[in-house]
Amino acid sequence: MVDREAVLHRTRRDVLNVLVLVGGMIAVSGFLLRSRAERGVVPSEAWLRPALLGGLGGLFYASYLARRLWWRRSPGLMPERLARLFRWSHISSAAIAAGGVPLGLAYGWWVDARLQAIAPFWVVPLALGLLAIPRRGELEEGFPAADDGQEREGPPA
Repeated sequence: MVDREAVLHRTRRDVLNVLVLVGGMIAVSGFLLRSRAERGVVPSEAWLRPALLGGLGGLFYASYLARRLWWRRSPGLMPERLARLFRWSHISSAAIAAGGVPLGLAYGWWVDARLQAIAPFWVVPLALGLLAIPRRGELEEGFPAADDGQEREGPPA
């Protein structure tokens, strides 16, 4: 049987490790962009600004979908496999969201390096990373009862 507390602890720890990495990436990109912020908005290709903002939106939805749909659409799996899917869905959600920081660096480098312009590229990965930290209820609703060691028949009721 799967130890739910251990799965929850490992998942939380790994998601927090991704958040620490995101924080480091934000610090490095802030350091790289600090000298460019004085120049403000620079002329760039017309497609670049919407492409980078659209990429951030795409990462937002991909991160959400990875967290919400990946492991819940897996009826009939053994609890050990469900635990792996649960863990990796949360870790991958935070990792996908972390892609917003390099997009922010590109945005600041080629479009606008002011803080108010690149802040969404830093806030979105942090917010989605915090949302990827699993809650106890998420784990309990997706697993069979503790006395049931058999495969799941369908989605939880």
